[in-house]
Amino acid sequence: MATSSNPGCIIQLGVPVFDGEGYEHWCIKMKTYFRSQDLWDLVEKGFVESDAKDEEEAKMKESKRKDAKDEEEAKAKENKKRDAKALYILQQAVHPALFSRISSANTANEAWERLKTQFLGSPKIMAVKIQSLRQVFENLHRKENESVQFYISRVNDLANQMRGLGDTMPEQLAVGKILRSLGPKYNHLVAAIGEAKDLTKLTMDELSGSLQAHESLMISQDDKTESKLLQ
Repeated sequence: MATSSNPGCIIQLGVPVFDGEGYEHWCIKMKTYFRSQDLWDLVEKGFVESDAKDEEEAKMKESKRKDAKDEEEAKAKENKKRDAKALYILQQAVHPALFSRISSANTANEAWERLKTQFLGSPKIMAVKIQSLRQVFENLHRKENESVQFYISRVNDLANQMRGLGDTMPEQLAVGKILRSLGPKYNHLVAAIGEAKDLTKLTMDELSGSLQAHESLMISQDDKTESKLLQ
């Protein structure tokens, strides 16, 4: 990762490399990376160069002023440059063994969609995978003696897999799932959280902090009780 001591210099972030495993996690990281570079719109929606016919039609529109046309051409040129940058980033973000799968792509969106189709499947297959993961999600429960932190990680991992497939999994849905599936030992805490917090705005981080603090307190109390019994 390149850095600079110059305050005016932008730090270049390292690009996560996809080696064929864990596509969903890589996809999330790449989306964040592209957003940090203001390129995600081009990767997601694509960039289409105007063809000769479009240019001819543009010339024939008498209402189009020259300055407006020049501005549009400059914007198209800039988007083409940004798209080339996004495509280059994607080319660097795949393992050399996978490069041939996107080497002939002319735009970042084309390369992105190829990887998505190859490693997630067609839209129909993705829909089936989402449905399967939803069933797993609904059946999730905290296991006996499983720490709250580990359980939250399991829920988050599953939610992120669904998001990686294109499902709109809101954070509040995952929060609600955790609250409903912690088990009887946490019923009083869940009730207290429901009374004190607006569950429609409660974030995963806030919930995680509250639950882990409560879990630590319970462990401490159990240790004290055990010590007294051994005296």
